[in-house]
Amino acid sequence: MSPGDDTAPGRESALREHLPQFTGANSGTMHPIVEFLNAIDRSPGQSPRELLDTILSECRKFAGAEAGTIFIVRPAPENLPGTPLENGYLEPMSFQNDALALEASTFILPIDETSISGYVATTGTPLLIED
Repeated sequence: MSPGDDTAPGRESALREHLPQFTGANSGTMHPIVEFLNAIDRSPGQSPRELLDTILSECRKFAGAEAGTIFIVRPAPENLPGTPLENGYLEPMSFQNDALALEASTFILPIDETSISGYVATTGTPLLIED
């Protein structure tokens, strides 16, 4: 094992020992959080974008979501004062949708209350919207 090589089985073992509630100790199955950490740990050489794709995929699996997006906040363009982007904008860094064929690069969202993501970015308040 090389320095800093923290393998998933080692972490899983530690979780099982110290946090039995995070494993299905009686059933032999892993808790979803352990599965998530293992998925992230399986590809240590990922680029930041690949890591975001892996994180989003695992989060969608955990939540049973058919789609999801991880946004990065960008500052307002300096040459466009008074536009819908005056508070900055959200740029999708990882975009996955099993229902619609969309490209992430085809849209940005203003940071305002005109969209769910913009609302959350503006207010800092998470939303839970039932299907």
